Amino acid sequence: MEHWTTGAGEATALTGQPLFVDSRIVVGGNDGKLYWFDGTLSGAKTGELTLAAEILTQPLARQKHLYVGTSGFDAIWCVDPVRRVVVWKQNFANMGGVSMPGAGLDNRVYFGTDKGRLYALDPRRETCGWMYEVDGGKGFACRPLIAGRRVLAITKDGRILGFDEQQE
Repeated sequence: MEHWTTGAGEATALTGQPLFVDSRIVVGGNDGKLYWFDGTLSGAKTGELTLAAEILTQPLARQKHLYVGTSGFDAIWCVDPVRRVVVWKQNFANMGGVSMPGAGLDNRVYFGTDKGRLYALDPRRETCGWMYEVDGGKGFACRPLIAGRRVLAITKDGRILGFDEQQE
């Protein structure tokens, strides 16, 4: 049995759930960096990108980009995984940290925050299509779920919210 071990260097912990994309393992660290590792042979670190705050979530891979939320410097980031550069970032007033992965439907990505805000972002226009705020500011229990044309969000106070999206 072959075995290899690798690490991220400065990160004391790889805190986000890993994603396997294009034969690479992509995972966030508590040092605010996304790390790329060879996922086929050696496990060697092949790159990193600083996003400025702790990454607790798995990146969302959609339409040749990665979308990831951060906590501390609360933001949602769009990353080009080939060039390993930030394409854009969105940080809204009183947004709250992002500790759950996002979801995607058509040309939108959806992220819930720890302050109970659900954002529907249009990555092509780098804008927010809509935002919903949960009464009382409770966060979300899991990532948004996509069921057909409906976006579902489960709150920490036990509610299931449904948002119908139009076909683009």
